[in-house]
Amino acid sequence: MKKVYMIAAFLAVVAAIAVWYFAASLKDSEEATEVKTRDAVVAIINLPANTVITAEMVQVQKLPAEAVNALTLSTLDEVVGRVAKYPIMAAEQVMSNKISETGAEADKLAYVLKDGQRAISMSVDSVSGLAGNVYAGDYVDVIAMMMVPNAAGDGVEAASTFVLQKLLVLSTGMNSGTGQSTGRDYGIITLAGTPDQILQLYYALNSAYSALDSRVYLVLRPATDEETLDTTYYRPKY
Repeated sequence: MKKVYMIAAFLAVVAAIAVWYFAASLKDSEEATEVKTRDAVVAIINLPANTVITAEMVQVQKLPAEAVNALTLSTLDEVVGRVAKYPIMAAEQVMSNKISETGAEADKLAYVLKDGQRAISMSVDSVSGLAGNVYAGDYVDVIAMMMVPNAAGDGVEAASTFVLQKLLVLSTGMNSGTGQSTGRDYGIITLAGTPDQILQLYYALNSAYSALDSRVYLVLRPATDEETLDTTYYRPKY
């Protein structure tokens, strides 16, 4: 009888070990089949190019890690408020190379401009363009000879004046259209301003040349100068 009990106990231990191995194999099988996921920002609707992305247009989804592009963004903070540089289709992952931040440096001038700004280009030479010392990111004032009311108030006369102040230089380029210059040999400067400032600059460029056979000059501002001068016209004293 004692021998029977020993055999039964042995079989029970063997059965327990078998059950443990079976359970362990099931767990390993489940872990082997578990799919790893990653957060990915996905467009909910079609986003045409130049669309400002809002929170209602995108959402974060968990996708199989192998299906997520290396450039795909993972949080809404990285996407909302940015601009779609190219069309993004519904259900498409939003990738960093397809969006841009307004006002930041980008490969298209339209993305550098802030809301409410406009860009205009003007021809310069070595004198009116500060001898090649203007670079993108600098701020300049614009001066010109203009026709202004005379001191007596009964007519007009020529006077020099600050037409505009603190305009951002977006780029300097060549008249030949070869692109961005090295900063020493440009013939065109592109400036940013409000619509009113752009109209004033256009008027100065045309009226100064045509009416007075004069030129519009750029005046470089110090990098730290935020002051806007309350200037008056300058008239020579005879």
